[in-house]
Amino acid sequence: MDLDSWSKELIAVLAVVAALLKLREVRGARVAQLTELKTVIEVANELPNGSAPRKAATAYVEEALNEFVRDKVANSRGPVGVTLALILLAAAGLCGYLALDDGSWVWWGAAAVFLIFGLTGLNQDAVRRERDARERPVRSANSSREGVDRHRITSERPRR
Repeated sequence: MDLDSWSKELIAVLAVVAALLKLREVRGARVAQLTELKTVIEVANELPNGSAPRKAATAYVEEALNEFVRDKVANSRGPVGVTLALILLAAAGLCGYLALDDGSWVWWGAAAVFLIFGLTGLNQDAVRRERDARERPVRSANSSREGVDRHRITSERPRR
């Protein structure tokens, strides 16, 4: 292979590494949130029993932990969809490699189809959402079209 082909593969590898680093950063944010809550509890334990700041700190930690647990229980990813999406993306990468090696437009077409379906599936199933028993995303009341005027395009100019 020549340097042009290697540079294209290097760009793909760097994109995957960047995505993995972002995932690590998100997981680190959860750990940081739990560490912050632990610190608040330790500070609250140092305060006298029955004091207003201790009650406020305890209430804050309880609410944050309830929200954290609720998010973990209610929102999930679709593991089957994520697996299928990753398989499609791997197939797109293979077709792209074969297109670079062979130069045929057929491989580019197959790579484009696999890439479109893989990215669409990954976008739908990799995001934590509330899901039903069959792992399909549940539409919330806020996402319905009824009663939502803030997204409607109007020709009126905003008042100043």
